[in-house]
Amino acid sequence: MPLSFRHDGQRHDVFVRLMGVHANEELLEKIQKPAEHPQPKPRSKPKAESRLRSRSPPMPTPHCRRKRRSAAVKKLIQARKGYANYYFNELNRDRVWQAFRKHGDFSHTADTWQLAGTARTAAAWTSSWDRTKRKAAFRQRPGSI
Repeated sequence: MPLSFRHDGQRHDVFVRLMGVHANEELLEKIQKPAEHPQPKPRSKPKAESRLRSRSPPMPTPHCRRKRRSAAVKKLIQARKGYANYYFNELNRDRVWQAFRKHGDFSHTADTWQLAGTARTAAAWTSSWDRTKRKAAFRQRPGSI
């Protein structure tokens, strides 16, 4: 996140990385359970007003019903923990994979790939990707920034 501040009359622009307070599982749990709204404390009402309210019928509680989805829409919805809708993530993943396969058959290559490069800021980086574990690691070289 970009942050600007003044010190000794000079403006300084820095990029700050904010660390999360909650683990991913905690955040997923918080967004998947219904919101808890505290009930307001009842106020003391004047007697005349309370008598009028007691004579009126109670207000009906609204019932929310889910709309039925058509078969065409049901095909586009795929629930998965951590995603709003995983269906479109799969579509994009398959699109990228098919574009990658056009460049050759890489099934007989080594299980771990090593990549290296430099960013626009001239910071060097390295990356390794393990096909068998489906895990990637990205590192910046020390003192490169």
